[in-house]
Order: sequence, then structure tokens, then C-alpha cells
Amino acid sequence: MAGKKDPSTSSNKPSVDWGKVVGTNLPQRDDSSLSGLKVKGHRRKKGQKRKRRGGHSTPSFEKGKSKRSSRSLTAPLFLSGFLLLGAFILAGYWFLQKQSNRPTLSQRTAELPLQSQINDHRQLEVKPNTIYDLPPARVAQNFALSDSFEERLKWVRNPEIIRSQRDHYDPSALNVPASIIKSIGAFGEAKSKYYSYAAVFPSGNRRVIAVIGTDEGPRVDFDAYAALHSHPWEDIIAGKVKSARVRVSIEPSRYNVRAFQDLTKWSAYRMTTEWNEGVLYGYIEKASELDLKLQAQARKGKTFPMLDLKIDPADIKNKQVLITGIPSENWIEDQVTPLKGH
Repeated sequence: MAGKKDPSTSSNKPSVDWGKVVGTNLPQRDDSSLSGLKVKGHRRKKGQKRKRRGGHSTPSFEKGKSKRSSRSLTAPLFLSGFLLLGAFILAGYWFLQKQSNRPTLSQRTAELPLQSQINDHRQLEVKPNTIYDLPPARVAQNFALSDSFEERLKWVRNPEIIRSQRDHYDPSALNVPASIIKSIGAFGEAKSKYYSYAAVFPSGNRRVIAVIGTDEGPRVDFDAYAALHSHPWEDIIAGKVKSARVRVSIEPSRYNVRAFQDLTKWSAYRMTTEWNEGVLYGYIEKASELDLKLQAQARKGKTFPMLDLKIDPADIKNKQVLITGIPSENWIEDQVTPLKGH
């Protein structure tokens, strides 16, 4: 009928104004008549890049560019790694060569004349026309390289006294030759002047060689070399003797305990032997003449004096002794006298 709609073509769905949804997500559509509808998207502004939607594959021209970039980086990296490997190999070879060429202790002995020339131009004050007119360094070398006690006696002062008390010395001081001799320097003034050398042994231990002036020429002070005490150190620290004269190294300490705990009355000093046989703590009345003398030495660093000790059985249990005298500021005794016996 005219004016009436065909029920078969009519729809109860509301009409949609598609112009109002431009730029938004389109609603789901069942109508096949809309399948061919082309919807305009949001127009990009000038200069704005198009966003890539997920799932899109990289364009082929970008894939090619990526491959070329990876290939261009591979070569420099390979070359750098090769150069580093080569440098590492060369460094290892150089280190091995250096170690193989390093002289042993016995080989270094050949260098003794060169190492010992220091201070040779300065002579000790000795009487003219001496039996052996040799420089101090040569005397130290002849003494240190000797492997015989009798041979060493040729180069020491007061050899007869040293021979008579041979049993009092440490066996290693009698005839063990040194591997290296190094000059330490000259010390003292005028008649008390002496030259000091370090004798180094294959074991790594050291002894000090003090060369002094005598009527026979430069000679080694054997008591200083052997670091001789008036009594065995083990007897001293065990309290078996009441007094002793020792050759030690000292440094200030604050070990003020028990009978010596008053810091205003006592100055404390830590004493060790050349071979670290045990520690003792010596005390002097604070600000006394002896204390000021030791303090003056201590300001120069660790010092090596000869000290007279008084040992009390009650104090020695705590490794404490009284310092009663300083016969010498070094290990050289002005007047060498035979020991009365330990």
C-alpha cells in the first residue's frame, strides 16, 4: 500500500549519526550494509608522526638497515677483543721473562763491591801506619762473607776477648756468611764515629755490622753484631738474674700497670731484641735525666741503645723492669771488657 513501509525492510534499531563519532572507536555493527562504509580517521597535524599499531611488522627497509648496523659493529668489537688478548699475552710473557731474569741471593753476592762503596770516601779517625789500611766497607764485606769464626776474628776489634767468650754468642753469629751487604750510613762524631751496614742472610734475617776505628784500622764490633747481652735473654725475662746489660730496640709505651701505673711518676718504654725473643717494659722516673735522654732519642723514631736493667722478681712476672742506666746510645760499648760469665 502506498505510504506504508514494508515490514520486511523496516528496522527497530535507532539510527546513528556517524559524523558524531569520527575519531572515536566505532561501535560493533551487524548490518552488512555498513560493511563497505569507509570511516575517516582523525587527521594528523603537520609534523606529527603516525603511531605504529601493535602487531605490525617492521618494514623491510628497516630490517635491512638493522642488519647493516649489526654487521658494522661486529668488526670493531672483534678487533678490540683481539688486541686485548694480544696485550694480555705480551704482558704475561714479559712478567715471566722478568721473573726468570731476577737474580737469586747467591747471584746478588757478586754486587757486593758496588753496594758497599757508599761512604768509602770518608775515613774513620785512626792512627797512621795501621796494619790494615782498608776502607770500612771492605772490612765489613770481608767479615760478613767469612764462613769461619777464626777468619772473622781478623776483622774484629779485641779478637782475643771475643775468642775467649765464644760460647756466649749465638751460633749463627759465628760463621754463617751473609748473602747481601747494604750500607746504612755513618753515625756519631769524631772518635765515636762508626759506619753501619746491614748483613742480609738467605733466611731473610738481618744483623747490623758496626765498623769503628781502632789502632789496627777499621774493625767490626762483634758484640754489637751478635747483639750480645750480659746474660741470656731467656734468663732475664724469667727473673733468674737481678741485673743485666742489654742491647735492645725501644719505643715509648703506655703500659703503666700495677707498680708503675702512676703516669705522673713513671715513663714506660717497650723493649724488644733483634730476634723478637720476648717483650719487656722498662720504666724510668718521669722527667729524670735518663728519661729526657731516652725521650730525645725516641723523637727520632725507634732507637737501639744499650740499657742497664734492675730486675725485681715481683715485677718481672708482668714483664716489667727498672731502667737504671744508658751506657751507650747505640750497641757499641766504648770499653770492651770480658764477660764474667752468664
